[in-house]
Parts: sequence; C-alpha cells; structure tokens
Amino acid sequence: MIIDSGGFRITNTWMDQSQGARQTEKAEKQFFLEGVSDIYQALPSSSSRSDDTGPVYPALSSKLFPALDAFEESIKQLGKNPTPEEVDRSNIRRLIRAFQPVVEAFSGSYKEEKLEKSMNRITRLAGKLGKYKDVSVIENETAAISPKGKLPFAVEQKLKKYKEKQADKFMEVYHDFRNEGMDKSLDFLSHPKPAKEESPGQIEASGEKKVKNHILSLLDETEKTSMNHRDPHAFHEDRKCVRELLYAMNSAQDVFGFEKKDVEAITDLVNTFGIAQDKFIAYEWLHENGFEKEAGKMLKLYEEHQETALAQATEFMRSGILNSVREKL
Repeated sequence: MIIDSGGFRITNTWMDQSQGARQTEKAEKQFFLEGVSDIYQALPSSSSRSDDTGPVYPALSSKLFPALDAFEESIKQLGKNPTPEEVDRSNIRRLIRAFQPVVEAFSGSYKEEKLEKSMNRITRLAGKLGKYKDVSVIENETAAISPKGKLPFAVEQKLKKYKEKQADKFMEVYHDFRNEGMDKSLDFLSHPKPAKEESPGQIEASGEKKVKNHILSLLDETEKTSMNHRDPHAFHEDRKCVRELLYAMNSAQDVFGFEKKDVEAITDLVNTFGIAQDKFIAYEWLHENGFEKEAGKMLKLYEEHQETALAQATEFMRSGILNSVREKL
C-alpha cells in the first residue's frame, strides 16, 4: 500500500517545503521528520488506514496508523540508495522506536505469529539502519579527536572499506524490505482485530488500560536495572530500557499528561547515555581494526562520558521521577 503523499499531512507547510526543496536542491534529499525529537508531536492524529475492520482502540487509529503512514513516506523519501547520513537524518529508527510500544501494548489485537514476523522485518531493518548509521558516528567521533579534525589516512581508508561492507549488508535488507517486506508488514499492522468492547466508552477505557499496563511494566524494568552498570554492553541495555519507557510515554502523553519536567529529565538522561555510547561505538571499531592510538583516546573519552551519565542516572533514580510518572497512570 503506497499512500498518496498529496493528502498526507505532517503539516502542509512541511510537505510543501520538502517538495520545493527537492526541486531546487536535487542533490540533497529532504526528510519531513528530520530533527524531530518527539515523533508524535509531528504526526497528524488520523489516518485512512483500516477503514473496513470495525472499531479499533483509539491509540491504534490515532498513533499507530499515522506513524505507519509516516514510515511508508519516509522510506519513499530515502529512495533506493540512501547514504548513512541520509538514514540518520530521516529519523526512521526514531520513528520505528516510537510506534513499537503502541504495537506492544496492543499485541493482543493481532495474531501472535504474524505479528512477530511483521515486527521482525521492521526491527531487522532498524538494526541494519543502526549499523549503517554507525559509520557516520565512527567517522565523526574519530575526526573530533584527530589533528585539524581530519581522519588519519589509514583510518580513512579502512573506514571506507568498512562503509562499503556495511552498505552492502544494509542494502540487501533495505531493498528486500522496500520491495516486499514493507507492504506485508504495514498491511498486517493496519488491520488489527476489531475491539471486543461494545460501546465507544468501553473501547476507550480498555485501550487506556492496555497502554497503562504496558508503561507500568516498563517502569518496573527501569527500576530493576538501577541504571548503574559500567560494563559497556549492560550500560547500553540500561539506555535502551529507559528509552523504551520514554517512547511509550510520548505515545500516551495526550492520555496521561505526564509532567513536562519528568519527560525532559528522561529525555536528557537518554541523550547523555547516547553521547557516551557513540564514543564506545567508535572505540570498539578503532580497537578491532588496530588503531590503538586513536582507540586509547576514544576509550578515555568514553569512560569520562560514562561517568557523567552514571552520575546523572544515580541522581535520576533518587529524584522520584519514576514515582511521579506512576502517579499519572
């Protein structure tokens, strides 16, 4: 299913600007979700998807379906052969993360086996998008510690080969998804089972309960992590945990009205962890490829930023923010 972008509104202005920019600057692709941190503030609250399946929970029609529209349009904007920079700018991974908690909250509205297959296609794409995007992370982080901001020649040549390798892996998955997997996954997600409840009020109340229970489970997971792991991979898992909570909260902000300061504090924590994580991505690649001088510098930076993140996480866990979020549910 390909939507009519003429009728698709992130906003008319955004789409008009995007179309105009493509005409005047054909060398640079434009992405309507570029630079957007809260996906759901940028999306419309309605979609033409699933008009024939009967009543569905409000979060599906007002959150998931518009997100699927945006996802489909973003893939079209990326085109056949995007660069790592374009993948990053498109915000595709952020968009996928934004609608994942909605799908998870309403997983009972889909056949389990088909849901798993559809989401596996999407998350596999997201994973390859991440690996492809990491090329830019490695390049930028290494340039930042290099004289005059220029990559050493040996690093530049090795990274060029690595980029080509990741491009091949990414393109294989991307083309398969773009040519076939996208239509299958989006069509399936666009046709959930009708809500079982009889009245609109019952449907709304039941839908809110499903979202509430999902966010409560993510709060429990976040509290269990303690956000204090120094092992790089456990540190990354801590970030993923609190990031999932953030996206679930964003998807339900209009329902539960979470405090702005709480959302901002969680967002800031995720970003602080992300700054450190980028350093580790660069360090790991430099170390694995024998660039020990650069790797040593990067490791030191990573450890410094990790300390900052862990200190912030300790304060965050003591702040009562998670309890404040619970009280809104």
